[in-house]
Amino acid sequence: NCNGHFLLVPRSDCSQNPPFLVILVTSSPTDLKARVIIRETWGKKKLIANKFIVTYFLLGTTLNPKEQVAVINESLKYGDIIQKNFIDTYYNLTLKTMMGIEWIHKFCSESSFVMKADSDVFVNPYYLTELLLKKKKNTRFFTGFCKLSKHPIRGIFSKWYLSKHEYPGNIFPPFCSGIGYVFSTDVASLVYRISDNIPFIKLEDVFIGLCLAELDIKLENLHSSQTFFPEGLEFSPCRFKKIVACHFISFKRQFLIYLLLLILACLITIILLNCVITFIMKESFLELPDINCHRNPPFLVILVSSELGERKARMIIRKTWGKKRVLSDKLVVTFFLLGNHFWPYKPFNVTMESLHYKDIIQKNFIDSYNNLTLKTLMGFEWIHKFCPQATFVMKTDSDMFVNVYYLIELLQKKKGTTQLYTGSIKINEKPIRKPDIKWYISEEEYPENVYPPFCSGTGYVLSSDVASQVYIISKHVTVLRLEDVFIGMCVAKLKIQPQKLHSEPVFFPEKVVFSPCHYMKIVTSHFTTPSQILIYWNALERYMDEKCSNDQKPLQLVYGTYD
Repeated sequence: NCNGHFLLVPRSDCSQNPPFLVILVTSSPTDLKARVIIRETWGKKKLIANKFIVTYFLLGTTLNPKEQVAVINESLKYGDIIQKNFIDTYYNLTLKTMMGIEWIHKFCSESSFVMKADSDVFVNPYYLTELLLKKKKNTRFFTGFCKLSKHPIRGIFSKWYLSKHEYPGNIFPPFCSGIGYVFSTDVASLVYRISDNIPFIKLEDVFIGLCLAELDIKLENLHSSQTFFPEGLEFSPCRFKKIVACHFISFKRQFLIYLLLLILACLITIILLNCVITFIMKESFLELPDINCHRNPPFLVILVSSELGERKARMIIRKTWGKKRVLSDKLVVTFFLLGNHFWPYKPFNVTMESLHYKDIIQKNFIDSYNNLTLKTLMGFEWIHKFCPQATFVMKTDSDMFVNVYYLIELLQKKKGTTQLYTGSIKINEKPIRKPDIKWYISEEEYPENVYPPFCSGTGYVLSSDVASQVYIISKHVTVLRLEDVFIGMCVAKLKIQPQKLHSEPVFFPEKVVFSPCHYMKIVTSHFTTPSQILIYWNALERYMDEKCSNDQKPLQLVYGTYD
């Protein structure tokens, strides 16, 4: 029984923006990888020949509470899931499909056509739209891979077994293979209304065929040549240009096929280069954190430059100094800045991590040391566009220890909350001209003999207005791969001077040998491993209320090493 309320519905308003084609994809709660790939390829919302195409996923429920929470979070992020309260199994595919048809009938009857497809099917929406636009009749239309004079399977060990009690007839009415079929929207409403009068069958495609027979709707061919393939096909771009759906496609192969078709289309229209560059350098963020800065403005946003493989460091930071907290009524939040692997593959584990923790900011550039400037500017862009309500912004690295307690204490003592740029200030630093050194900069990259004042990239703090100004002016400053120097160049162009946060040094680009008393009065220490961060943080929190003697040993620094 599929009656009752929807648990999840997509973010859409068909009355305001009626789709030409709605693709309904049957999926399971644990099939996230397939949904992610489909969203990035053929299921991506798009305009084809000025016609709006959208894709939604049909899901039942799971008995595992964690899996259901993950589905809810996914729905909140993407807004493309339809779900009702029935157990998600193969034998409930009929319920799942009828749920999608019900949603069309109740919420999207303004669309022109509907396609139902499975998640292991490759769909070519370009060719499908081309064929549908040639249709003279847009009502009482149903097409797919038509099956005629098919007999029920009576062998009880078959996946498709039907008893005579379930279906007493010897031949099924004509139906279309459940891997993918297309129908006009009026048929969705007609099938939904009549379905209660049709004996239920667990074979979804046969059940839809029974409804069509009752409605006297004839199956049609979409083209004189076969376009729906319930079996797999050997891939070639030219062949796949002229198909609508193909079954048994792995997710990786779906992506590669879609990519090759996209490249082929670009070649035909003589804009291959622009298409590829646009795809690689697309401006949209791949991942965004879950925060509403307008509703709940943070006092401090900490942006941590991290690499894709540094999950352990991110986990430890989330548990220690990067944990979301309120200090002296001031909200402190931490987000991680990530690039991407070599295009076109986006690491699936990063997607899962972002879904779970909602604290990753990511764009589609290669994650490498030489792209640290891009990574930091991405963070400042996010501040400028999504979180200008923050008071202060800190940029730091994943091998840093940050004493957020002392940092908040010092920032609260600041009389002004604008035009601030502070950290470990470097003055009169000269470019390194030796090519074998990590920080080498050629005279072509930077012709001057001295850098403007800048703060060490290990950790510095800006007021959010400065972060926004740096992002805006960065487009007019020659890019330098040394991120901290580049930020200093932008700040110099803005005529903002670096300031000391305290009369004593508190930002250390070196490693400070740990003692709780010393760490209570510093903001950053470099070269800390994840395990050291955890040990130091736990010790620091235990000693927070202890008094330290004035005759303690001076700070000991370790230069450029992990001990």
